Amino acid sequence: MMIYPGLLPSHDREQLDLTGEWSFALDPDGRGEAEEWYRRLQSGRILVPGSWEEQGYGERPPEQIIGWSKKRSYEGAAWYVRQVEIPNVWRGKKIWLQLEGVNWTTGVWLNGTYAGSGDSLSTPHRFDLTDLAHPGEPNLLAIKVNNKVEGILNYEAHIHSRHTATNWGGIVGAVRLVATPRTWIEGLKIFPDAHRRTVRCEVLVASTTGARGTVEARAEVEGRRIAGAKMPLEIAQPGVKGLTLTLELGPDARLWSDRDPFLYELHLELATEEGVDVVDTRFGLRTFEVRGRKLYLNDEPLYLRGYVDCCIFPLTGYPPHDKSVYLQQFRRAKDYGFNHVRLHSWTPPDAFYEAADEVGMLVQNELPNWGNCNDPRYLAGAGNFLRSELERVVLHLQRHPSLVIHCMGNELLQSAPHGASHRYSPFLNQLVRRGRELDPSRLYLDQSGFGHLPEEPDRETDLNSYRSFRGTTPDSTTTWSTRVAGGRLPVIAHEHTQMDMYTRLDSSPKFTGVIEPSWEAQAMDALAAKQLLDEADRYYRASARLQLVCIKEQFERIRRTLELSGLQMLNLTDFPGQGTALNGVLDVFWEPKGHASAEVFRQFNAETVLLCACPRRTFPEGGWLEARLLLSHYGPDRVRGDVRWELAAGQDVLACGKLAVGDVPPGGLYEVGTLALRMPTGPKKLTLRAHLEGSHVHNSWDFWVFPTGRTQEVGAGVRLSPGLAWLADYYDQMEVIDRREHHRGVILTDRLNVRYVEEMYNGATVVYLAENDELQDAIPTGFESLFWTYLWFPNQPRTTMGLVVEDHPLMRRFPHDGHSDWQWYHLVEGAKAVGMEVLPSDLRPIVAVVDNWHRARKLGYMLEGRVGRGRFLMTTLQLLGEYPCHPEAVYLLDQLLGYIQGEEFSPATRLTLAHIWSLPRSPIHGGHL
Repeated sequence: MMIYPGLLPSHDREQLDLTGEWSFALDPDGRGEAEEWYRRLQSGRILVPGSWEEQGYGERPPEQIIGWSKKRSYEGAAWYVRQVEIPNVWRGKKIWLQLEGVNWTTGVWLNGTYAGSGDSLSTPHRFDLTDLAHPGEPNLLAIKVNNKVEGILNYEAHIHSRHTATNWGGIVGAVRLVATPRTWIEGLKIFPDAHRRTVRCEVLVASTTGARGTVEARAEVEGRRIAGAKMPLEIAQPGVKGLTLTLELGPDARLWSDRDPFLYELHLELATEEGVDVVDTRFGLRTFEVRGRKLYLNDEPLYLRGYVDCCIFPLTGYPPHDKSVYLQQFRRAKDYGFNHVRLHSWTPPDAFYEAADEVGMLVQNELPNWGNCNDPRYLAGAGNFLRSELERVVLHLQRHPSLVIHCMGNELLQSAPHGASHRYSPFLNQLVRRGRELDPSRLYLDQSGFGHLPEEPDRETDLNSYRSFRGTTPDSTTTWSTRVAGGRLPVIAHEHTQMDMYTRLDSSPKFTGVIEPSWEAQAMDALAAKQLLDEADRYYRASARLQLVCIKEQFERIRRTLELSGLQMLNLTDFPGQGTALNGVLDVFWEPKGHASAEVFRQFNAETVLLCACPRRTFPEGGWLEARLLLSHYGPDRVRGDVRWELAAGQDVLACGKLAVGDVPPGGLYEVGTLALRMPTGPKKLTLRAHLEGSHVHNSWDFWVFPTGRTQEVGAGVRLSPGLAWLADYYDQMEVIDRREHHRGVILTDRLNVRYVEEMYNGATVVYLAENDELQDAIPTGFESLFWTYLWFPNQPRTTMGLVVEDHPLMRRFPHDGHSDWQWYHLVEGAKAVGMEVLPSDLRPIVAVVDNWHRARKLGYMLEGRVGRGRFLMTTLQLLGEYPCHPEAVYLLDQLLGYIQGEEFSPATRLTLAHIWSLPRSPIHGGHL
């Protein structure tokens, strides 16, 4: 007569705590049942709660090169056996066993008799031991746990994937025996209605005898009765009966929201001639719904500012059953502006939801499902389990106000084996419909990530989680409106950002549990072998800076897209698997990595955000910065007042003013006003700051201004290769080199000619502007950092992580902070990085490229050296193709020309001819210019 997977919470039910020491044995050969191990105590010992690995069981597995590694691991069956003294006063009562935090399947025997099995990855395992128990005397209780994934294709769900939680084994939550009357409260559904200020309680009473009595529900605040209802109960024969009690909380009832997570206590009492059964829980008064393409919480438009939780616990490898852990996580996430969390293919323990209820975190729960739900083979193995798991999850979590979305799993709309499109899945439609039947108060998402827009008419879902909102550009007028046009439901940006960073090499001491960050030792070996170990910290800081620059623009582009209802960032914390995706602003311990403070992050990730729409980031002197200031507002009240703005160069304010906001209601994107600002003299970095008066809402954006004229005097000794003849239009003294002359001055060339090298060997200076030449060893790059990880997506077009600029005379006047920022975008987007391993080890590029730490190449955009009696400078930066359009290209080339003609051009590293010939794919014969 069990309908709910777990017992409802109660302060009054009698129970026996069975945590502590148990006899224990591993059963790798599966002999336990045949040899009746359930009839005797075992020779080993183990503590509950706790995993097998934590307590020394298992062997060291092979080390992973795509994520973290475990110190010990065991997959298979194991047995827990102990004597239990059941109180004599429990005679005549229902006796239940409840197991929490089990991976994965269980079997239970009491006094040598089989009691049942469980296979939930998401909810407690509950067993009825009434007919097998002997109250007043010792009972032998045996539990078999098996964590092996068998008969199901569900290997990559994050609750037991090697990339995240790992396939841990054991019982890591509570184990208890509970006694109830033979007529008891089996189930409870709570349906709050924020509009009417009521809560409807649907109570399910079960009885093995039949009974008469009453059911009473009371809503309380700190023990003070707020509302109540009572009704008679009659169950004529063994079975179950449902009753509905509605509590009127009154017009002044306090609502639950992400801003104000107010909780009422609910006391439910069943009184019959057998005795009293009590359930104690909490609820929040809230309504969550879809209206058109927007989400509403308590009649207010809501924007989901979400992150993805991938079940990452570096000390245990499994999710702890400790509310304080999740309270700490949620408070950190709130500090960074988040109000929403998506659980990637897992359901956490009750402690998680208790914490989310208290803090006000809006949760998208997911089944442990990451497979192809259009593949009959997958559904044959996993379908029945997923149907049962959905019902268990919906019933078990129904009372939590923080749970607002049920999702069937991650990226499930894949192509069927016969090649049909993946617009919808009949199986997922069935799950969504069943969920709505069980609990219509939640929204249902058929899957996260895949699918099409506009939505397929046959697809059952209440909203869309849609992927591929990627790409970073300095044009902040861009939006994703075209991409999401035509849909009818709210759209959430799926797994947003995914900007990888360089590894740190000092976090190993934090890993004091069963997990090791194997990537650190692997990276250290690679960097040491390539003589780059001393660069690791600089590379880390450079990649961190680029990540923050890109994340800010990607978040703001989402907020500029009115048709979107939220985002889910992947990830707020680092992700240890799938090639080790170090893409968080927090590490796996939820500690800040140092480059993105919560205050900075909230500038672009909050209820209300100021935005700037401007088509460019770099300007010529005297040009006009024309920008629109926008306000994305999802706060609780209307906004009235002024936005104050200023344009500054460092501490010097160049212009300032204010724009009236007017009267802005919550729930949209609003135009604040337009700025048209004349650019000052350059070169310099400028910052536009904006602040909404009377609030904490502020934001800033960086721009750069460069001189338009050619500031460097070019002497008569500068010659151009034929491919660069157009530069003579800008510098009068330049001439195309005559093939007959021996030139000992400066030669600018876009191809490496044998004759030019000969001139250099005898004393000339060669500047090799190689952006359009074919190189022997070059890596394509872009401004943005690589996506996710190199090992998981090795064929992606971008595999580097930004740049490092030396404190070098050539770069002295070019405004930079030593790392990537928007003034570099057009110079590096599409540029090639030079592979430098064949060059002398002491050669340090003027502008270095940060390669991903897996490959750990030494790469450069600009380098210099001495060759024979001459000098050599090479760059692959996009100076030529961007020259007429972007002032940063004009200015940097101008600075380069001044540098090579000056006394500071004195390269320290000597290059041989062999080094030079290793650069182009093929040099040009000396007779051809």
